[in-house]
Amino acid sequence: MINIRKNVFETNSSSSHSITLNFNNSDDDLESFEPNEEGMIVITGEDFTGTSFSVSGTQSKMNLIATYFTVYGDNELKERFEKVVLEHTGAKGITYNIRLTTVDSNPPNAFFMPKIMNAYCYSYNEDDDTEGELYLDYLLEDDDRLKKFLFLNCASIDSEIKWS
Repeated sequence: MINIRKNVFETNSSSSHSITLNFNNSDDDLESFEPNEEGMIVITGEDFTGTSFSVSGTQSKMNLIATYFTVYGDNELKERFEKVVLEHTGAKGITYNIRLTTVDSNPPNAFFMPKIMNAYCYSYNEDDDTEGELYLDYLLEDDDRLKKFLFLNCASIDSEIKWS
């Protein structure tokens, strides 16, 4: 294992990541997500580094995307994420509690493996009979795709590291 960034798992092992997502769903299929009593969405850290894990459910998917833009400083994605989440949930705001290092004696609560961004799903276009791959970054570049990834129950990421 190579440790280049704190709390970011990096390895030269082979790994497999996949996204399960169906874009044929309508907005009627989107799951609701309720803000807390103060009207806020609270985003916390999670461990996205295990040898095998699954990211499903709106809270975990929001935690993943927030950890990603925290690790990489992707302000454009953060703005898109906040717009999509606030519009869909009707929340007043978003509170982030993501610690990649110890802060005020509180240990880290977020761990991230960059290879998860290689997650992809196969796509099939019936109009021109072509197949392709959709990578997670592609899903994050568009408001509608991001919204569907976050709020469709059928959207998930399964990750498994296979040591070679």
